[in-house]
Amino acid sequence: MIRAASHLVLATGDVPVITRFFVEAFGLTPAFENDMFSEFVLTSRFRIAFFKPVGASAQSFDATASRKGSAVGLTVADVDEAFARLDSLRGLFAHQLSGPPKEHPWGEKSFLLTDPDGNRWEITQSPSGDGLLVVDRSLNLGPTAGQSGPGAHLRAPVVPESPHVSMESKAAAAGDRAAGGTVWG
Repeated sequence: MIRAASHLVLATGDVPVITRFFVEAFGLTPAFENDMFSEFVLTSRFRIAFFKPVGASAQSFDATASRKGSAVGLTVADVDEAFARLDSLRGLFAHQLSGPPKEHPWGEKSFLLTDPDGNRWEITQSPSGDGLLVVDRSLNLGPTAGQSGPGAHLRAPVVPESPHVSMESKAAAAGDRAAGGTVWG
């Protein structure tokens, strides 16, 4: 039984560059770093590590592999501030931004960052106190606060709808999705 997601390990061809990018982009200090491996420990205790595959690890990890099939979500306190900081790094690092943060019907606000290695990160601001998933009762995602059932203790708490998300934004996001658009633009 899975208890939690504890860490993410990503292969890179240049540990010092991706480490410097994370330091500049997010104001993080590595818990450990050298030319072959670096690790950041977030306040949630989730760990993000970068390593250069050599020797036996190069049999299982390819630092040049496509990363277009996934994105990892990072929650920040102020998504607009995070966007501005990342935007100010253009020209210093080979990263891309999807565009300014976008409000979503479930109350979160986010944008997509592609880092210098091609990893995709959804940079999110959540209206919930803990920064985790907002559960909307209308989505029928299973047991919510005060309900029981298998795994009910593992589900995110019900958070009231954010007053920061306008009806127009919700309608636009729903329309984007219905028209085959993405959550990022």
